[in-house]
Amino acid sequence: MFRGFIKTAAASPQLRVADVEYNVCRIIEMMNTAYDAGVKLLVFPELCITGASCGDIFRQQRLTDAARDGLQDIIDASTDMDMVIFVGLPYEKDGKLYDVTAAVKDGSLLGIVPKSNVRAMNELNQIRVFEDGQEIPEIIDTGLFYGIGDEELFDEEGLTEEDLSRISSEPGKDDFFRIVDDFEAETGEGEEASEEVSEGNTEDHMSDADEEDIDDDGLFWCEDEDEYIAETIEAPFGVNIVFECTEFDGLSIAVEMGEERKLLYSPGARHATAGAQIIVNPCAVPALAGSLKDTEDELKAYSSRICAAYVRAGAGCCESTTDYVFDGSRIITENGSLLTSDTDPESGILITDIDFEMLRIERKNNSAFIRMDEQDADEDYIFVGFEYYGQENEELDRIIEKNPFVPASREEELCESILDIQARALAKRLEHTRSKRIVIGLSGGLDSTLTLLAALRAAEINGFGPEYILCLSMPAFGTSEQTRSNLNALASATGVELREINLKESLLRHFADIGHAVDVHDSAYENAQARERTQVLMDIANMEGGIVVGTGDLSEAALGWCTYNGDQMSMYVVNADVPKTVIRQIVGWTARTTDNKDLSEALLAVLGTPISPELLPVDAQGQIGQRTEDIVGPYELHDFFIYYMLRYGYSPERIVYLAENAFRGQFGRSEIIKWLGVLYSRFFASQFKRSACVDGPKVFSVDLSPRGELCMPSDAVGELWKKEIELLKYADETELL
Repeated sequence: MFRGFIKTAAASPQLRVADVEYNVCRIIEMMNTAYDAGVKLLVFPELCITGASCGDIFRQQRLTDAARDGLQDIIDASTDMDMVIFVGLPYEKDGKLYDVTAAVKDGSLLGIVPKSNVRAMNELNQIRVFEDGQEIPEIIDTGLFYGIGDEELFDEEGLTEEDLSRISSEPGKDDFFRIVDDFEAETGEGEEASEEVSEGNTEDHMSDADEEDIDDDGLFWCEDEDEYIAETIEAPFGVNIVFECTEFDGLSIAVEMGEERKLLYSPGARHATAGAQIIVNPCAVPALAGSLKDTEDELKAYSSRICAAYVRAGAGCCESTTDYVFDGSRIITENGSLLTSDTDPESGILITDIDFEMLRIERKNNSAFIRMDEQDADEDYIFVGFEYYGQENEELDRIIEKNPFVPASREEELCESILDIQARALAKRLEHTRSKRIVIGLSGGLDSTLTLLAALRAAEINGFGPEYILCLSMPAFGTSEQTRSNLNALASATGVELREINLKESLLRHFADIGHAVDVHDSAYENAQARERTQVLMDIANMEGGIVVGTGDLSEAALGWCTYNGDQMSMYVVNADVPKTVIRQIVGWTARTTDNKDLSEALLAVLGTPISPELLPVDAQGQIGQRTEDIVGPYELHDFFIYYMLRYGYSPERIVYLAENAFRGQFGRSEIIKWLGVLYSRFFASQFKRSACVDGPKVFSVDLSPRGELCMPSDAVGELWKKEIELLKYADETELL
């Protein structure tokens, strides 16, 4: 655990309506299963101790008493469980009955949250039985007792191990008192006191007890009666309770029951403004045709609006089917994303990991998220602290996407959207500048291919055909036959004009003019080619009355993998906010969806070509001699790093942890650390290039434009990040040794 994640489960146990003993056994079984799986937050459905469909049977005192005893059994069973458990039951207070969710941890009751708007929602005709819960909490004597663990609670003259075993196997306050009575009867001690305890008359004894006599298990020694007395739990009762983990900033939980999110002023939204980052939703909702998909969409939107994680645990098909079938939905969403969802009655429990660290940062950076006034929070809310004592780093149960920009599940949708944004942006720039042509340096690689696809769409939007686009092929010392074949195939398939201008002679003259040896393949040798290409493009654009559309992308800009005033420069750049891996996705998507067979084949050939600037000579076989990813590292990793570094500002340590989970089996930890170090070094060294970047459309929430998106000084140093990388390397090497 934790590293910013909390392993979370939503559970729908197999129940029998009104059979409390059976239901509690199933709940405890699931508690044990979840705890063995490393779960730290477990949510059960609304009224699961009794079943939610009891109707007027809820009026029966026997049922509500049994439910309270069942909660005691759950409290006892939770002893030594490092897990917060939310469980639903009917609960009587001050002569009124409430539909509540109890928060239990490690043999204690943290709080009781009633449903706030029974009358407004009137789900399952609950208005016949239950009262609306009070918003502002009060501390009450719950009448429940702290759980008793397996450790020895008393001194050598106290209860035996056999007694403790009986307590553990038969939990509940009545059983505890019976065991105390049996123990005293066997020893002949405290008979009078036993009678008083068995009658539940504990108030006088508790008032006489000294504070220091109370032990960690909620028992205190009464000197007058010469025996241990169980202390009842005092806990808050009310809607406005936030349960806060004291060790981790942002790990805070609140309860919203049933369908209360549909209220105009929902409790969940209010809890979020008070600081709760995880909203748990015990519910019991009838299933309707198509309702699961609708609910998933609602919860994604709701979690995005309140910038929180939402954990829904619904009552299942074991409820009464007199009038309804209950949906049994277990859905966990996080800030607009569906983490996992299931209604399979056989599985019963759904486990994933909530990224509470991401939520904390998202709220900090989101100006639309407004926290409740601190004074109002203090007046209206009770904040209950708790601790986790186990912090082992378990493997994540959630999938960390390798490409966070365009997850595989949304590839079709987002590729179309991105290409449309690029085309419309370029169309507007062409219209504004009254350009007669689009001029592109077509290399046969990924970036220029996507630029061509966007230009074709932009030309169509403005009422032009492919002849509006002029592509230039400018071979030099590193141009391979493979890329030349690619660009010729692309031009032929799309019908654009293609001109070839060989730059070798002009470059040789340039090297002679500046006194640079042709066989010295340094940065001047490489950059001269990039700048010569840019000059040719600019001059021909002037001759044609058009604009040069650049091909550079977000990945190259972040790494500084571009020539200043070379390929860094153009008159407009459509790929400015598109990372290399997404360019690959869009080109692949176009190849799959186009009706143009020749274009599809040309695009597939581009996808099979190694990424290269082609600035160094080809090898003896005429193949590409300079492979970008051999030098700067895999773009798949870099795009992953860039997203989490810029979107959330994560530390190197957390980025490495996420990458290990995303690329398990593909890249090892040492390799991930190595390439992350390359990114930080190049990123800080290259800000001066980004400070002079060309106009281009924003596509993602991550953008490197200096015009408001990345306000970063060009001379900022990255020593803090580099030192952390070195520490990670040292720790990794030490562990290997």
